Amino acid sequence: FSTRALQAPATGEWVIDGEKIWSSNGKYASFYLVSAVTEASAEAAHRKMSIFIVDASNPGVKIVKNLGVGLGSPGNGRAPAGTNGGSHAHVRYQDCRVPADALLGERGGGFVIQQTRLSGGRIHYGMRAVGQCKKALDMCLVRVNSRWTKGEPLAAKQLVQNMLAEAWTEVEQLKLLVLRTAYKIDKYNDYRKVRLDISACKVLCSQVQASIAKKAIQIHGGIGASWDLPLADMLIGGLILGIADGPSEVHVQVVAKQLLRGYSGTRETHGDFPEYSKDNLKREAFEKYAPSLRRAGIGMNKLENEGGVYLSWSKL
Repeated sequence: FSTRALQAPATGEWVIDGEKIWSSNGKYASFYLVSAVTEASAEAAHRKMSIFIVDASNPGVKIVKNLGVGLGSPGNGRAPAGTNGGSHAHVRYQDCRVPADALLGERGGGFVIQQTRLSGGRIHYGMRAVGQCKKALDMCLVRVNSRWTKGEPLAAKQLVQNMLAEAWTEVEQLKLLVLRTAYKIDKYNDYRKVRLDISACKVLCSQVQASIAKKAIQIHGGIGASWDLPLADMLIGGLILGIADGPSEVHVQVVAKQLLRGYSGTRETHGDFPEYSKDNLKREAFEKYAPSLRRAGIGMNKLENEGGVYLSWSKL
């Protein structure tokens, strides 16, 4: 919420001031979509932001630095002005003036627009991770049949076999979760109904890609960590997936909160022991079935003492 936009009463134009980091491919963009606080007094946090379309040539826009991630090189510094460095721009907006019609959507509606884009983007992360993991596993399956040590291929080593089996299991779990989530997005056409699944995909794709890439590097040995193979980039990419578009810690909370909806405790009705403890289930069974059994000529008896609840049957 550090970037803010104020509207000039006389002209209706907006004045944006603030900074944004990790503006992906910012150095190539012809315009930016800028989120800025316009409704600072709004009670609901998700109603404070609006989004503006800002031309990259606006004199109030300046790229402070182009950051890179992973193992990429920043280059030699001799690229055209504004394009040196990585592909994630740190952009400063200072007295950046845009017309009233630069507002995208309604005032205070920026969060909804963001989430519409991010929800779809997060499932795309899962799709790409499946492809990366499958590629890493395929590379491993070739390597273990090509690399020999102590008179036999790596494929004959039980610990290597264990890594291969774990990698296959992990990627299949991720793939099925991504497919089911994509199906539910198509079915409901409402990201709000698939929040749990999308967040779960976001968390799992990071974990699985990092896990499989690490196994692949280990199986390949030194060459696995070299520039000649993409595995080190895959590993870092898996870690980045746990940060970009919301860290895994936040998405884990989303999953938990969605799971907890509709559930409540039973302490007030059942005391310290939950409703599904054996004694409570026996009491419930007695209340439910004793009358029917009695009508059928079978007596159902209940005994409670310090040992718990005991049920017995007798012929009437």
